[in-house]
Amino acid sequence: MPYDSNRVKLISAKDDYINASYLKDMCPSSPVFVITQSPLPATFSDFWLMVWEQQVETLICLLSDTELKSHVYFPKERGQVLTCGAYEISLHNHKEKNGFVERMINITHIKNRTSRVVVHLQFTQWPSSGVPQSPAPLLQFISDVISYQKQQRNLLRPVVVHCSAGIGRSGCFCLITALVTEMNSGHGPRDVAQIAGTVSQQRKFLIQEKEQLKFCYDAVLYYAQDLLMRRGILTTRASFDDKLPGSGSTNSHVRHPSEDFILGSGGLAKLQSGIAKMGLSSENEKDISKSEPSVNKSSLPVSNGNISVENSTEISTTVTKPSSEPTIISTDAETPTADKKDPIDKNLPSITSLLDPSNFTLDSTSSLAKRKITKENFASSKGSLSTSSSDSADPLS
Repeated sequence: MPYDSNRVKLISAKDDYINASYLKDMCPSSPVFVITQSPLPATFSDFWLMVWEQQVETLICLLSDTELKSHVYFPKERGQVLTCGAYEISLHNHKEKNGFVERMINITHIKNRTSRVVVHLQFTQWPSSGVPQSPAPLLQFISDVISYQKQQRNLLRPVVVHCSAGIGRSGCFCLITALVTEMNSGHGPRDVAQIAGTVSQQRKFLIQEKEQLKFCYDAVLYYAQDLLMRRGILTTRASFDDKLPGSGSTNSHVRHPSEDFILGSGGLAKLQSGIAKMGLSSENEKDISKSEPSVNKSSLPVSNGNISVENSTEISTTVTKPSSEPTIISTDAETPTADKKDPIDKNLPSITSLLDPSNFTLDSTSSLAKRKITKENFASSKGSLSTSSSDSADPLS
């Protein structure tokens, strides 16, 4: 039974009662709904009278043909005319789509011969008990409903929704549709429990079971993930072609916000592959250092300014000069080889590890910040700037 405060009243009938309720003010972007029960043969004329008086342009049926049984209140074949009180109902067009049926129905007032067109959308994938296994088909259907509703000549005209009793699945449909339109308008997801409370205050038992409320949460989350992916914010999410995991499933959507919002749509793997192509990866650095041969200056043979290199794994040189020239003193201890690395460099992280959010830390990765300079550093004779020996023949020594 509808509440007196928001029930729909029939204007031109002797009895103004019909089991239908207005559903308003759920969200700023939500359309106005009229929720009613499925018409019975005795109420066909009242149902179409309400549709005519409310100037309805979009009509939603959440029952399959099996659930409608013999209470079919609309013609199913072109050319078939159904007379309901003062109105003639005829089918103009019929299309079978994925999960629902689209019909264009003409309503003609018999007395003054004026006609209107109503878009009748019948969702056929809601089970007779429980909720759909996945919200994906319903969300696709809701997207089409919103598209049709935006094409109305007057957006303030209500959308009529009915199931068998006008509760349960009708309430879930209106709640999810309101939240989806709100997200499409850029207002972000709303508090599902708060909007569900607003819905329940306008018609009794609109949300009957906990399972139905949970399904509304799942559907809103599912649509939010899909919307963020279409806008390029999330890198992984569910799509309308997938199904939400069941209650006993261990699979779930795994998202990495650091990759999504910092590294962009390419992710860490794409950056690592690009760095590897430029030869900046830590593995390439190690390979280059290992491939460089060690050079021993003391064994390089120099003859009249020409250096002869032997074909061996270790390149050695010897120095032979005339006795009149000053002797070249070996400085092997002062010349670092290519194999040797500064101990500071060993502690520095590679470029790819810095890009990995899982390796991020605020701690110092090098002991360079903790090194202190003391007097011993200045007193020490180590370093390439110190003179190993003095030569009287060298004017610069």
